[in-house]
Amino acid sequence: MRLLRTRHVGRYVYVARADRPDVVPVNYLVDDRGQIVLRSGPGPKLQAAQRHAHVAFEVDQIDEASRTGWSIVVTGRAAAVISAEGDWLVDGPRPWAAGPRAHLIRIVPRRIEGRLLS
Repeated sequence: MRLLRTRHVGRYVYVARADRPDVVPVNYLVDDRGQIVLRSGPGPKLQAAQRHAHVAFEVDQIDEASRTGWSIVVTGRAAAVISAEGDWLVDGPRPWAAGPRAHLIRIVPRRIEGRLLS
């Protein structure tokens, strides 16, 4: 969790329509409960969260020149955040991509695995 808190961009992995996996870069934060929170507009990312799908989330920090770094993979269930759970729309992660992102997705980790390259 310490390493996850040091980054702001990760990859959200979910199953979209027609049972096709999708991987998208997202801005995120780790909340005080150790859950990953990201913003989303309407669409398949949010739909996966609304159906509480099994998802994965990956973050890494790699230095190709020195061949060092780390990679963390989190698996768990996604859930759409209800606005009454807190003022996340103001304090939540700030997306780099343009466009409306008025929804929040929370990933509740079930398994966290990592690899350190040194």
